[in-house]
Amino acid sequence: SAAQAHDGHGGREGARPRRHHHQQERHTQRHPAAHQNQRPAPRHARQICVNARALADALSAQGFRLISGGTENHLMLIDLTPLGMTGVQAQNALDRAGITTNKNAIPNDTQPPTKTSGLRLGSPAVTTRGMGTVEMARIAGWIGEVLHNRRDEELARRVADEVRHLCAGFPVPGNEVLVAAESD
Repeated sequence: SAAQAHDGHGGREGARPRRHHHQQERHTQRHPAAHQNQRPAPRHARQICVNARALADALSAQGFRLISGGTENHLMLIDLTPLGMTGVQAQNALDRAGITTNKNAIPNDTQPPTKTSGLRLGSPAVTTRGMGTVEMARIAGWIGEVLHNRRDEELARRVADEVRHLCAGFPVPGNEVLVAAESD
């Protein structure tokens, strides 16, 4: 899930090591992301969509072209061709700024699948942390700053610090169990 801020506990969603069955059971009980495998409550599911629309609207207001003009669910896809960059370039720039996204092909993409012309973002991870529409506007602002200045390493470091500060105010649910287990 794109637009997922790095929290210092690993890489992209889904990039978890494989475990044997007996190890998986113990791992699932303590892992902060274990609850994400459950179906979200209706209120949480609605907030995911509200946040996605807020993020899409804020990106559109900055001039980003969204495929399908916005979103009706938890994901959105930005067409990067007007910016003259590939999806992998945008993904890498945002990674340096502490914002996780995914390169993604767009309809009639002229770039190969290893580069792409699109960038996919989503709202589930940040919504699960408790972020709302105010934070979506802030994240969209960072995305705009970084993508319009993708070679500015000082800007990337500043944004990464701001992302860490924001995330500190919205800890990953269940992480306190993991921290307590590690301190035993």
